[in-house]
Amino acid sequence: MEQFNDEEKPIVTCNYGSVLDESKLYDMKDILKDKMLNYKITKIKCQIKSNEGIYGIELFYRNLIDGKETSIINVQSKEKDLIEQVFDLCGDYIIDMRVWINNDIKLIGFEIVTNRNRIFKFGYGKDEQLVKIPDLKNLDKIIIGFGLYVNEGNSISSIYAYYINKSN
Repeated sequence: MEQFNDEEKPIVTCNYGSVLDESKLYDMKDILKDKMLNYKITKIKCQIKSNEGIYGIELFYRNLIDGKETSIINVQSKEKDLIEQVFDLCGDYIIDMRVWINNDIKLIGFEIVTNRNRIFKFGYGKDEQLVKIPDLKNLDKIIIGFGLYVNEGNSISSIYAYYINKSN
């Protein structure tokens, strides 16, 4: 039995970055199935390597039914000399996301914007590497989850987001 009606079904953005044969998929929808709307993103932690990109990511969600916080996606890199970046949403919703892609079409950074105009960038990227996500340009959506691909070396090679209309 599906939890969503047609107007509430989460929509997925395009995948931004590269997917190689050996890439492993981490997708919130695969984990939570039709219970995605029962969870809200609360915190994002990333492991980054200076000027190279994102090597690990942990996404925390609060179950809106029982109030428990849990890590839904957790990719930890064994790479040395990583820097940890953490952003606590403090009750905010994510309404926009931008990504930075290098010449190899690999994700090297992403930025989130919340409903209270708090902005946080994970990783790196120059202006000419910036990719704006057309689905989110009107700021009338809420990002409810993510999916990503991880390369063999545990670097995050691409990312996509699930979103719903604010009115839902």
